[in-house]
Amino acid sequence: MRNVLVVDDDAYSWRISEKALKPEGYELRYAGSGKQGLKLLEKEHFKIVLLALNIPDMDSIEVLGRINADWPDTKVVMIASFTAIWVAIHTLGLGAHDFIVKPFSPGTLLAVVNKFFER
Repeated sequence: MRNVLVVDDDAYSWRISEKALKPEGYELRYAGSGKQGLKLLEKEHFKIVLLALNIPDMDSIEVLGRINADWPDTKVVMIASFTAIWVAIHTLGLGAHDFIVKPFSPGTLLAVVNKFFER
């Protein structure tokens, strides 16, 4: 299965994910907060989680740590604003597998997601 979870409260990420990934056969789920994302992970297997740096109700670094500990086969791609690139780079040392910077294009998102499904 080509399941992707998008954890972001910004509708931009959801719209671009729909535009880029749905036509390519990816199954998408959305969570507007860290707690919602973790609940979805408890119910379904996701190969990739697109995790925004700024999410309501939990620190994204904490969510990243939980995903790495509880679902080690799940790859996390951080979503950062241009002003938070340094934080996104820091998350690579904490277990994130890649990051993308908003605003990103559908092509950029597709390229990042595809590389994890090709492995």
